[in-house]
Amino acid sequence: MNEVVAANIRFLREHRAWTQETLAQAASIDARTVQRAEQGKGLSSETLLAIAGALDVSVDELRLDPREPLARLFGVGVDELTPELLARK
Repeated sequence: MNEVVAANIRFLREHRAWTQETLAQAASIDARTVQRAEQGKGLSSETLLAIAGALDVSVDELRLDPREPLARLFGVGVDELTPELLARK
């Protein structure tokens, strides 16, 4: 779960062309905390809520693995979702 949250935080931050420092300022947290979040380290619920608010998404959206709906559509596990499978479908 932490890996999904970390990847989503990084993606959303980079999509906005924000630095980790910019996100930290927007969330009123330390830049080192953003670094730990993007490394998949554990976060407090308050920190996760602050980051979600700064990125204008819900905590649930940060926890969502974007591959899950596609894997369900194809009837496979997320780990089975490969480029080869996508090409066949």
